[in-house]
Order: sequence, then structure tokens, then C-alpha cells
Amino acid sequence: VANDWHTALIPTVLAAKYRSAGVYLGARSVLAIHNLFHQGCFPPDTFNQLGLDGRWYNSMGWQFMERAHMACYSYGHAVNYMKAGLVNADRVVTVSPGYAYEIATPEGGWGMDGIIRERQYVLNGILNGIEPSEWSPQEDVHIAQNYDEDTFEEGKAACKAALQESMGLPVRPEVPLIGFVGRLDDQKGADLILGAMEWLTGRAGRAAWHGPQGPRGRLQVGREQLPG
Repeated sequence: VANDWHTALIPTVLAAKYRSAGVYLGARSVLAIHNLFHQGCFPPDTFNQLGLDGRWYNSMGWQFMERAHMACYSYGHAVNYMKAGLVNADRVVTVSPGYAYEIATPEGGWGMDGIIRERQYVLNGILNGIEPSEWSPQEDVHIAQNYDEDTFEEGKAACKAALQESMGLPVRPEVPLIGFVGRLDDQKGADLILGAMEWLTGRAGRAAWHGPQGPRGRLQVGREQLPG
């Protein structure tokens, strides 16, 4: 299993170095994609350092779209490790069925959507799982009050009140409280929530954000414009 661009050359090396020599003929490769924005793009002459036959260049040579320049070299041509993985892996998996659909679209494919649509027959989305015992509200030691299917109304109300208090907000049961847990970047939809924040707060709603990275500057502006 090759995870993202960092190890995406493994399927190519398996095919070029081993299968072509009659070795590991029964081995199969899987490329796992968590974030297609990061593609591992390097100058074209990087290929000469990989020890691969020249006929494999087409599977990773890349002239990328302008909006991907943040992720790749800005002069237009590159060796793209993620492309090599997409072209040569036996199977491709993503972190959810929804993301498998998203990367096959021009909006979410970051220039790879055409290749992904061509290879859609090897693509699967597998939803990330959780450890039930760790995340069960009956056992969770990090929430204000534990609850189950019989006591969830009381328990969730207590947890909501504790969160409001910890954020310095008035404890108001009738006010909607919207939670966001994830990386604060556009891939996770943070931009959509920011765009709707004025509408939400105008209806007495409140929002709690939790996550690393992302548009902290935009969040700070939103905080100053929409106090509380």
C-alpha cells in the first residue's frame, strides 16, 4: 500500500523493475489518497535520478493547470509522483466514497480528474472508521456528562451547556450551537461555513471550531466581525 505522493512511485517501481524481470508477478499495489491537492511535483530532470527506463516517463510527466501552481512548480512541466501512482497502481482507494466521487470532478481532481475517470474501475472509497469504545458517549471521559440512547437529551444538553460556558458564551439551551471538527481548510469545507457564518449568527446561532492548520487569518477576521 502506497500512501499519498510520498510513496506513490512504488506501483511504478513494482511494474518497471520487478514485474518486467519476472519477479513479484503475483504482487499487487494499492494507492491510498488522503488529499489529492498534494501531488509531489518535481522538475522534469528528476526522472533521470529514478533509475527507470525512459518509456515510463509518460506515466508521470505532467503539465499542470494554472490553479495547481501552489502545489507544483510554476513553470508548467513537472514529474508528478501522484500521477505515476494513479496510472500504475492496481487499485486506488480514498478515505471515503464521497472523496472518491469528488476527485473525479474538475473541481476536486486538481488536474487528475481525467485520469481518475479513465481508471474509475479500480477506484474505491473506504470510509474511515472509529474505535467505538473510545468514542462512545457512554464511556467518553472528556465530555461533561455521559449518556446513552435513553438519556441522550439530558446528556447532550449538559454537554452543550458546558461547551458554551467554556467558550465564554451565555448558557442558552434554545440557541443553536454548530460544531466543526477537522482541519480548517477549504478541502474540509471551512470556506463554506465561513461564507454562511453571518447568516448563521444572524439567527442567534453560535459556532465552535476545532482543528489544526487552515485559514486562521480569515477565522480571526470573522471573529472580530461577528463577536460571540
